[in-house]
Amino acid sequence: MTRLLSRDRLQTRAVIPVAVRLLPVLVFAVIAACNERSPSTPAGVTVFDSVGVRIVESSAPLLAAPDELVVIDEAAALVIGAEAGDELYQLHRVSDATSLPDGRIVIANSGSSELRVFDSEGVFIARAGRQGAGPGEFGAFAATRLHFVQGELLATDPGLFRLHAFDSTLALIETRSFTLSAALPRPLLRGVFDDGSWLAIAFDAGGALRGAPGSVIGTSFAITIHDARGKLLRRFGRFDGRKRYVNAVGEITHYPQLPFTSDAVVQPYGKQILVLRGDQPEVELWDTDGTLRTRMRWSRERVQSADWYARYRDEAVAALATASERDRRLYGAFYEKDLPLPEFAAMYDEVVVDSARRIWVRRYRLPGDTGDEQWDVLDDSGQWLGTTSTPRGLEIFEIGSSHLLGRVRDSLGVERVVLHALRAGGRTPTRSGAGRSRN
Repeated sequence: MTRLLSRDRLQTRAVIPVAVRLLPVLVFAVIAACNERSPSTPAGVTVFDSVGVRIVESSAPLLAAPDELVVIDEAAALVIGAEAGDELYQLHRVSDATSLPDGRIVIANSGSSELRVFDSEGVFIARAGRQGAGPGEFGAFAATRLHFVQGELLATDPGLFRLHAFDSTLALIETRSFTLSAALPRPLLRGVFDDGSWLAIAFDAGGALRGAPGSVIGTSFAITIHDARGKLLRRFGRFDGRKRYVNAVGEITHYPQLPFTSDAVVQPYGKQILVLRGDQPEVELWDTDGTLRTRMRWSRERVQSADWYARYRDEAVAALATASERDRRLYGAFYEKDLPLPEFAAMYDEVVVDSARRIWVRRYRLPGDTGDEQWDVLDDSGQWLGTTSTPRGLEIFEIGSSHLLGRVRDSLGVERVVLHALRAGGRTPTRSGAGRSRN
C-alpha cells in the first residue's frame, strides 16, 4: 500500500504483513480478555495479568459494614499479667505470644530473656531460656518472635542471628544459627515457612548508616531464603527501606526516620513471601525463587504530609517531656529543622495473617487520631473484604479462627497479654471463659 508521510515529502511504499496490521486489534482483544471479570468475581473487583503478574484490584470493599466481616469482643476473655505480686505474672518487654494447639499460651518475655508458658486458663506452667549466648539462651535486648512449625516451637534470637527449637514441653531440641559470611553479615529473620525454611532480609552494607549532615539517606535490602539450619539458599531483589535524616548536633550524629514514613513489611505467606511497602494500598506476593506473582490493590485516598506535619511535630515535641536528656537535645534539634517530608503520608505500617489466610493491613495513624486501630482486610484471593477495628494500643500477635491474641500497656506501663473472642458476623465464639484474669 502507499502511505503519505507529509505534504512536502516523497511518498514511500511499504508492504506491511497482514499479521502486523492486525496486531493492534489482537493486543486490544488480549487486554480486554485479561480484564474481564469471571462470573465468580464480585462487582468492583478486577483481575488481570500484566507480564505474568496477577493483578487483583478492588474499587470498594465487598462487605458494607465492619460487623459483616468480623466481630471482636470488647472485653478480654483472658488477661495474663500483673503490676505486683508473683513475678512470674509480671511481664516486661513482651515481644510476641502464640497459642499452641492444646490451648497453652507461650509468651516471649524479652525483659527477662525467657519464654513463659501458661495454660488455657492463664495459670503459669513453665519457663525456658535465660540471658546468655549458649544453647537455648537469648542475647541481651532480644526482641524474640515465635513460630510454631512442624510440631516445633521456634524462638528467634535476632541479636545473635539464630533461633532455638523447643518441643511441646518447652525442652530445648537445638539451637540453629545463620551461616554468616562477608556477603551476608547481618541477616534479619522475618519468618519461617511451613516446610521449616527461613525467610530473612539483608540490608546493603549490613545496614550501616552514613551520610553528610542535613542529607536524607535511604537503605535498601534483599530478600534471602535459608534452609531449616540457616544455610543460604538464594538471595534476590532490591527493596527500599525507610528513609532517614542525618541529624548532627554538636559531636553527635544520629539518623532519625523521616516523619510520615513506614518500614516495609516482609513475611511468609504460605509458600510465598508477602511484601507491604506501606506507601500504597498494595500487597505483593513473591515466589521464593524471586518471581513476583501477585499484586493486590484496593482503593483509598492518599493525604499530603505537609497538611499534617504541624500536628505531627507538636505531638512529637510534647512527648519529649518524658524522654531522656540526650533524646530531648537530639530530637529537639531535629524538629527545629526544615525537614524534607515525603509528598504523601504512609498508608500502612503492619500486617497480620490470620488462620484463614486473610491479610490484615493496619492503617498508618495520623497525628491527632485517638480512635481505634483500623485494618483493611483482604481474602486469600486478594479481594478487599472491608475495614475493621481493634482497640487502640493493642499490639496483635496472632489472629485465630475464634480469638485474637495481643499485648496492651496501661497508663503506668504495666504490660498484659490479652485474648479477645473473635467471630465472623452473626456467629457465636467457640472459646469459653469470658472475663478470666490471672495475675
